[in-house]
Amino acid sequence: MSRVGAAIMGAIVCAVCGCASHPAASVPGPATREYPATTQALDEKSLLTLDKIAPVPTLSKPKPHSTTAPTPLDALEDFAKARAALASGQRQVAINLLEKAVAIDPDSPELYQELGIAYGSQDKAVWAFEKAIELDPDNLDLHERLGRHFLIKNKLDESLLHFRLAAQTAEYTEDEESSAVIDFFLARVLQRKGYDRAALDSYARLAKRLERPIPLRGGNTELLTLQSQPELTYAQMAELYEKFGQYADAVKAYEVAANRAPENFEIQARLARALVEAGRGADAQTQAVALVTRFKASNESLKVLREIYKVQGREGEVVAALSKLNKEKPGDRSILFALADALKNANRASEAEALLLEAAKKSFDGSDMVRRVFDMYEERGDTEGAVRLLVNALADNPDSLRQLSPMWADLLKPSRRQQLRLPLLQKLKVEPRAEASRLFWVSRVADLWDRDALARSALEQGGQIKPAFAPIYRALVGDYWSRPDWDDAQKAAASDLLAKTARDQGNAALAAELEGLSLLRQNGKAAEAAARLDESIKLGNKAPDVMLTQARAVRAQGNSARAENLLWRVISDNPTYEDAYTDLFREYFNDGQAARAINVLGKWLAADPGNVHARVLRARLMQSAGRNESAESELLSLFKDQPDSAEILSAMYDFFVDARRVDEFIGRLEEQRKLNPGNREAAEQLVMIYNEQKRLPEALRVLEASRKAVAGDADLMYYIAHVYGRIGQKQTEEQMLEEVVKLDPRHAPASNDLGYTWADEGRNMARAEELVRVAVETEPDNQSFLDSMGWVLYKRSKFADARVFFERAIGPATRPDPVVLDHMGDVLYRLSQVEGAVKQWKRALQRLDEVPVTREDLKKLRLLLMQKLRQRDQGQPVEVAPVAETAPAQAKN
Repeated sequence: MSRVGAAIMGAIVCAVCGCASHPAASVPGPATREYPATTQALDEKSLLTLDKIAPVPTLSKPKPHSTTAPTPLDALEDFAKARAALASGQRQVAINLLEKAVAIDPDSPELYQELGIAYGSQDKAVWAFEKAIELDPDNLDLHERLGRHFLIKNKLDESLLHFRLAAQTAEYTEDEESSAVIDFFLARVLQRKGYDRAALDSYARLAKRLERPIPLRGGNTELLTLQSQPELTYAQMAELYEKFGQYADAVKAYEVAANRAPENFEIQARLARALVEAGRGADAQTQAVALVTRFKASNESLKVLREIYKVQGREGEVVAALSKLNKEKPGDRSILFALADALKNANRASEAEALLLEAAKKSFDGSDMVRRVFDMYEERGDTEGAVRLLVNALADNPDSLRQLSPMWADLLKPSRRQQLRLPLLQKLKVEPRAEASRLFWVSRVADLWDRDALARSALEQGGQIKPAFAPIYRALVGDYWSRPDWDDAQKAAASDLLAKTARDQGNAALAAELEGLSLLRQNGKAAEAAARLDESIKLGNKAPDVMLTQARAVRAQGNSARAENLLWRVISDNPTYEDAYTDLFREYFNDGQAARAINVLGKWLAADPGNVHARVLRARLMQSAGRNESAESELLSLFKDQPDSAEILSAMYDFFVDARRVDEFIGRLEEQRKLNPGNREAAEQLVMIYNEQKRLPEALRVLEASRKAVAGDADLMYYIAHVYGRIGQKQTEEQMLEEVVKLDPRHAPASNDLGYTWADEGRNMARAEELVRVAVETEPDNQSFLDSMGWVLYKRSKFADARVFFERAIGPATRPDPVVLDHMGDVLYRLSQVEGAVKQWKRALQRLDEVPVTREDLKKLRLLLMQKLRQRDQGQPVEVAPVAETAPAQAKN
């Protein structure tokens, strides 16, 4: 990262984490106080002051120089060239020049110091810095560099030695800037070594220094961080005070930290716990309730609330206390959520659900209340109840689609026990008012499962229901404009007719929105689209989606300022609408407007503190700015609460890879598996890491445990089977698919995959056809299953029959799979329809340009298609896919 980029990242982390410039309040330091009796239980090492830690180092005398002559001009010239090379990123050139310079002048500590800097993290840097220290032992910077180098390498004894020596240099007593940094690193290493008393002394000295501004001479990022975030120092002090039983002092330190960082949950929670230990139970309860309010009744804040009451033996009073607060502040959602959580924990879940659902009906956006009820259904494994809840929630508030979508994603996770299947949704009985909502969700889930015909049919049925249901109508416009069998005129006409239907029903705002959506998809009509969307909003359309779309349309015209204003309006009206935050953050950040980007992220976290996307983004920014400890703390907190989140696991993997600590991540995943054997996402992540490291036995050990854990559950066995496939264990994958089919003979996905695999390899052809027919009979409009059926028949040389299934697979598909198009081309070639085959192969190439090529079969397909087209252009026979059975099988058909 460039220095400018690093500065922007640092500014982002600082602002998001609550940096400020006012001086911190003072708290007592340990050197002025007697330790309480509780320290008798501590080990002797933890009570040592710095001067009692043996051996006590002392600065050595400078090594006698071999000459007193000034540095030769050749060495100075090499030094200057090396500095220039380093500045331009030519590290090896700089190293070569400096090695040449020290050979000329071995008595120059400056040359050795610069050489150590050039070596960077290489072990040679230690040699260079030590040579410099021999010549100039009273050099704080040299000792600091070696101390930090050894700290990174986890060589704590060597690190401590050099930080202690740095504290003995003349510069330490004269320079506040340098001494503050040394105090910080010294405290950090002492604490890690278990010298708690000495660490506390160092933190106290640092805190004293930070009470007044310290002028910065240059790019001292450590001091900048310490000055802007003194709460980190005070939190460390408070933690040590607690260890020594000085709870009153711990409270004072935590109060300073909490006042400086009101958004830092961990510090606020520690203050609540310290208040209890200090005998201030009423204050602890007040702090716990404030936590719930400030952090929107997050799981962590509710846990602290229960803990504070429980430790005082007053757990039964939580519901009463929160009920009283809820009556006093009926509009405070945080208190409402806390009360619902307390009711649930008191085995009064039905009261909690009723409370939340009633509040959701009265709210413009009750999606967060719905989420609470959804989690209750999830905890007791009631998939149908969760589905009905979401269907009804969208019916009650059609503008809450984006807020509800993550809950649907949870229901559809392949690793989920009792994964949502389409038949449940299709058969679900709902009130008439929610039928359009049910059909909308049928269409979306069907689309995910490649069932384009069902998806379109559900939308069309929903479009017949009155009054017009906005999500259905918006999806229909999207469907019209994705149809490959219509030209633009047909798409525009169908969209206009749909808008007229909405207008005829008295919904002019929706009609204008639909016209805007259609215009937005037409080349050169962004201005008209923006105008129609603007009209829709003026007519009373409050859907956040329409304002977000308008902002994008306005930006497409080049009017970024107005797009900004629209997005801020979306956020103002819908504080938890994350799409607007991400659009704004991305635009500001990409434009280099760091302060404005961090303002967006700060407001996002303030409005929705538990949002995983926002917190992961904050962690990534911390890491980019070099704040690895803070980033790690954020990610570990997320992992603790949601250990099965694929997004969190992915972010943690990236963090530990960048930090070169993958083995630590492996250890955490292994620990999580022991605590929760049902965490299949963590197991999958672990398997993929082991596989990447060529540690197949470990990967198979984890998979075998997962396989045993899901035995008897066809859906989860199917999921685990494909994890085997992803690490190249095709035989085991096939065996597991056979087990799934044996357990559930009507399991369509397993039947399809097993049948397709056998057919593609030319094995068990008759059985392969039987299996795929089961899949097609179960889901007759599934593009993948229809393609499999066509492929089985192709392999059996039943080309005419195969063509029928390929046509059915491609026909309704708005986005036909390139593989299906290739198969269609091959079968047409076999039927001597060469031009038709060429058309399909070209179409397959075009589709490859439109989709992200992540599947292995797609990576190879482009070359095969190009080869087929080249052979055709050269008048050669085209090498299409081979068959498994010859033409006589066709005669039997």
